[in-house]
Amino acid sequence: KDIAEKIQKQGGDYLFAVKGNQRRLNKAFEEKFPLKELNNPEHDSYAISEKSHGREEIRLHIVCDVPDESIDFTFEW
Repeated sequence: KDIAEKIQKQGGDYLFAVKGNQRRLNKAFEEKFPLKELNNPEHDSYAISEKSHGREEIRLHIVCDVPDESIDFTFEW
């Protein structure tokens, strides 16, 4: 969080990963950016599946434009 704030203060952008075990953040993100709207052929996307330490981890990456009304999405953790 501190690093992201420093980057933004200097005019940079920072991208956070949203993980399923961050329940409140994940729910807020899914409400603001519904996956079924983002996951379509118009957007570039790819998924990575990795098995290690007795569990499977799937990472979904979607590249799309963010509507102006969603630019200021904030969440306090």
